[in-house]
Amino acid sequence: MKKIILAVAIIAVFAMVTAPLGIAHINSVGTNNDLQIDPVSSEIATSQIDNLSKIAIVNIYSTDTDIKQIVEDISPNEILAIDSSTLSEFSINEGATVKEALYNGIPLVISGDSTSLMTIKGMSLVMNENADATAVYCDPVTKVIYYLSVESENNAEEIATEWIQSKMNETSGLSADSYGDVVVSEGWRYCQDTTKLNVSTVYEKLGEGNGKKFYAVKYGLQSVPTTDYRTADMTISCDVKHLNSIQDLISYAPTTTSGTSSVSVSLSLSASDSGVSGGVSKSWGYSVQDVMVNDRSDLSTDHFETFHDIDEDKNIGTVTYMINPGMLVSVSAGSQYYSEDNYQITQRIPYNHTWVWDPYYSYPVFDMSLRVLLDA
Repeated sequence: MKKIILAVAIIAVFAMVTAPLGIAHINSVGTNNDLQIDPVSSEIATSQIDNLSKIAIVNIYSTDTDIKQIVEDISPNEILAIDSSTLSEFSINEGATVKEALYNGIPLVISGDSTSLMTIKGMSLVMNENADATAVYCDPVTKVIYYLSVESENNAEEIATEWIQSKMNETSGLSADSYGDVVVSEGWRYCQDTTKLNVSTVYEKLGEGNGKKFYAVKYGLQSVPTTDYRTADMTISCDVKHLNSIQDLISYAPTTTSGTSSVSVSLSLSASDSGVSGGVSKSWGYSVQDVMVNDRSDLSTDHFETFHDIDEDKNIGTVTYMINPGMLVSVSAGSQYYSEDNYQITQRIPYNHTWVWDPYYSYPVFDMSLRVLLDA
């Protein structure tokens, strides 16, 4: 049996909000049959964390069978936080308990590799094996599922907690008929001191027909360069069949461009081709001023890849810039859409030019890979 350590942390005040927020931590699993107060760790401890006020933590030891009761006792203004190594050992029933809590609006923060989310069955997931922390929030009103993956930050859990608070207090304009129909995947990677890589991608189920389920993917990759550094290239790619051979890349946009200032993305399903009643379409656009889009996709191999070559000597290379390509995919109706989306930013940074043959710049590459499982 495994030992569970539950730490209920009550956050007195958020610097950015007025409502208090608590954190309940399940750290490990054990064999005790009754709730017991540890004589040492039951003492209340306080600490100062960036952007948060004092946190009071009470550690309680419990058993597997107490997880359901623990989750049921969490109030709507608290957060469930689980270490990835513990979550990976959860049983099917324990995973179902966490899923139920999420669907009831209780947020979740995971420390470390978030592929441990696979223990939660029957739910759409976004996972990152390189994550320092992952946050999950299911909006009980709109039925939209939100994920945030944080990389390369020492205070990743606090960042994830603040993000949850912001999601609970914002209106995104998105809505779904049921959980899993709309999933928002966000990612933040702090790339040394040269840039910040941000991901904001929306997966939306368009319907079912002819034995298939159809999804529209609106990608979002943002580069935020710091002073003296410039964005050179941005790439998004996905091998659609890599993790599930019974899914297909149907269409995508944009294709290769040259000399244009904006592009439009239009993804549509006709009723006759898809069997989806009435057909459906999604469209949007974004700026490519001083940017050349290179289409590296291949429909014959179900490979999607778009490369944005940015003129880093122009203003576009020095400012925050986001690209929003998209694709339309399908998967057999009895299966789940499962893929890995890869995001990449190339920066141009000054090189310590010592010798005449030394280059003036170096071009470090920063990336983030997110696995997406759509179960709707």
